[in-house]
Amino acid sequence: MELLTPTVTAAGCVLWGCEWLPKGSHAVLRIYIDSPAGVSVSDCQRITQQISPLLDVADVIPGAYNLEVSSPGEKRVIFTIEQLQLYQGMQIRVRLSQPWTQRKHMMGVVCAIDNEHLELQTLEQLHTIPVSLISKVQLWPETCYTC
Repeated sequence: MELLTPTVTAAGCVLWGCEWLPKGSHAVLRIYIDSPAGVSVSDCQRITQQISPLLDVADVIPGAYNLEVSSPGEKRVIFTIEQLQLYQGMQIRVRLSQPWTQRKHMMGVVCAIDNEHLELQTLEQLHTIPVSLISKVQLWPETCYTC
């Protein structure tokens, strides 16, 4: 993130996040960029051309991998608490590193979030989930209930 942020910002976008998807010899480094004006295919191509040499010179990832630059999309992955705070009142899908109330996957509306807990209203109840248990959060726009 530190390496790529200045280049992405200079190109008029925001570095939303990075995902490393190890798939043997077909590993993928996925970089998500965003912009208030939206992200076009040409934005992704331009930023790919600008950051690829930076990654090669810095050699932060050993071995071969494919670089993908993409918009985070409607069902975007959420990488930080600050990003999640932008979506209070919206529905998300949460994957947990270990079961919470006997579940490792939950879907619900973000009622509150801080550095320690996520309050998530599911169809069944309000859950107060320790942030330390969250392994992945994805925006899920089809909101069907509220806090």
